[in-house]
Amino acid sequence: MTTPGYHCQVADGVHGMATRIGQLPRLTLSCLPTPLQPLRNAERAIPGCRAEVLVKRDDLAGFSTAGNKARLLEFLVADAITEGAHTVVGCGPTNSNFVAALAQACAVSDLACEIHIPGVITENPALALARAAGASVASAPVTRHEIDDYVAQRANELSAAGSPAYAIPRGGATSVGAVGYALAAVEVCGQLGDRDDVALVIPAGSCASAAGLWAGLSLLGASHRVVAVSTNRQIDEAREVMLAVGQGVLTALGGSDDGLSDRLTLIDRTDGVSQEDLVAVSRALRHSAMVAPDHYGPATVCEVARAACTPLADTVVWWHTGGVLGMPQMLDTLTRYRAETNSQGDWRNLTADALWDSRRPRHPPSATV
Repeated sequence: MTTPGYHCQVADGVHGMATRIGQLPRLTLSCLPTPLQPLRNAERAIPGCRAEVLVKRDDLAGFSTAGNKARLLEFLVADAITEGAHTVVGCGPTNSNFVAALAQACAVSDLACEIHIPGVITENPALALARAAGASVASAPVTRHEIDDYVAQRANELSAAGSPAYAIPRGGATSVGAVGYALAAVEVCGQLGDRDDVALVIPAGSCASAAGLWAGLSLLGASHRVVAVSTNRQIDEAREVMLAVGQGVLTALGGSDDGLSDRLTLIDRTDGVSQEDLVAVSRALRHSAMVAPDHYGPATVCEVARAACTPLADTVVWWHTGGVLGMPQMLDTLTRYRAETNSQGDWRNLTADALWDSRRPRHPPSATV
């Protein structure tokens, strides 16, 4: 159902926000807009589905294997260049897709890149891509929660030594990067057309993408709800980061947080997904030629299914952020699970009823910020 005057309000917001974003430095990396596609077969495969299910294909953003990270990096790397940096200092866990994307964005921009990994480094495709792009990769003697401060200090050391450096926290979780997802809000509102009862379900690892999308919808005056699925940060930490980053985007683009919190729900999925969950997700998507390759994807699709069964909205959008570098790990998990069941039939006929029954949540209650 369309609210009277709704589209006029959004159109006014689009014009104002586009003007403000156009004044910010930006490096073109992505091929936008990314498609918004129906998942009709997935709707039929989800037991009890009562909503239209769409997928926003940011896995097809067009810059190498970066997926959604390209949107953030367009503004982060441009800001580094504007600040006169010679080196970008970034970080992430050992299997981070972001570090590979950052290294490649620096390479095409003729910037040196340092990647710092908290703790032990485990070799994987993401780090191989980062090194191939010319980045130096080193282990940092700090925890995951301390790594952002570590890279900020390292950037300060380089700058003090005469080599200007720019620090980027894990996942690009700054208001500068999140502007890329405020712009994505403009894009998806245009693609949704007359739909005004929409839940956008997006993974929240670093929280930058979800925060930017949330802030962008507020600036547009759009009624769509953001459901952020936290896979790395505990709910309290995720809430703190999202509020800080979202408010930074609003400040940069001249908006306010009036009513902003009413349109965001945080869901705790830090416990990950079980092998059974992963197979159920694979079952729901296999006839749609879709994959959810890393730990963000399956957890997010689980919540898409739950939102479609409740239903949380007339239309539920799975915001596919990419993660193709995690494909080998996912395939290995599925193969091992299939071998453990000792029956091809058991694997193929696995029911998703328990996973997607909204009356029996498999994780702590969600929290509205």
